[in-house]
Amino acid sequence: MQSGADDLDLREVRAFVAVVDAGSFHAAARRLSLSQPTVSLQVQRMESQLGAPLLVRERSGCRPTSAGATLLPHARRLLEAGERARRALERDRLTLGASTNIGVYHLPGVLAGWGDAATVARIDLRVAPHAELLVALASGDVDLALTEWWDGRAGYEALAWHREPLVAIVPPAHPLARTKSVTLERLFAEPLIGGEGGTGTATLLRERFGARVAMPPVQHAFGNTEGVKRAVSAGLGVSLVLASSCRDEVSRGALHALRLRDGTVFKTFHAVGLAGGPRGGLAAGLLARLARPMAAPAPR
Repeated sequence: MQSGADDLDLREVRAFVAVVDAGSFHAAARRLSLSQPTVSLQVQRMESQLGAPLLVRERSGCRPTSAGATLLPHARRLLEAGERARRALERDRLTLGASTNIGVYHLPGVLAGWGDAATVARIDLRVAPHAELLVALASGDVDLALTEWWDGRAGYEALAWHREPLVAIVPPAHPLARTKSVTLERLFAEPLIGGEGGTGTATLLRERFGARVAMPPVQHAFGNTEGVKRAVSAGLGVSLVLASSCRDEVSRGALHALRLRDGTVFKTFHAVGLAGGPRGGLAAGLLARLARPMAAPAPR
């Protein structure tokens, strides 16, 4: 199946699953209270988007192709997640997931600038490492996810809501602390401190600079940005972090932030949910808040 397919529509996913379960387009149409041509068109659109036939159509009925059988468990999970989202809206609640950096450094300000205490109290928050957040999104454990990157996978809709620059951080006594910018080549000559895995930083650098800049292996991995900042401040090495994550330490002199002389590298934050899923109530209000531009903090 093609990986760059358009976003799937839950109505099309529901039609596909109904045909498999009912055994024919006619029976699926009765089950869905739709016309048979409508169900057939929805499945055809889905097959066109994915670039593969999903059903074997025979006189005796329909059965999934190998591609359809591969897709089927994922399709069922999408429908289950959509149903959970619908129930969440009916009870006027929202399960919101956020990657760790967004949850720690951005989400409090986003929520404070959006709704009152009663509104925020109807949100069930889940702040998790990026890899765990994507699993929760796929399983439907969160209705909406705020991510540090998004790969455009089928079945979801993503709103890009913020661009955040990366900056290099060094301890205040480091020789680089006497400058305002640094090349990646010079930065990577120092021991590199790593944070949370799976946040896309290495991929972003490869896409931005290609083979010109080779990111060295991480010498010390601390699992999160707070650990990274403490390690850098203690003189164990240098790192690349989101500009917003080090503003407090830079302002009080515990860290020194440098711009990247090779060119500013930005991360784009996304709000991701199921394609065709419910977008009313709290989800709509939060998405409208995120659609308002946020100023990206500049390194000091």
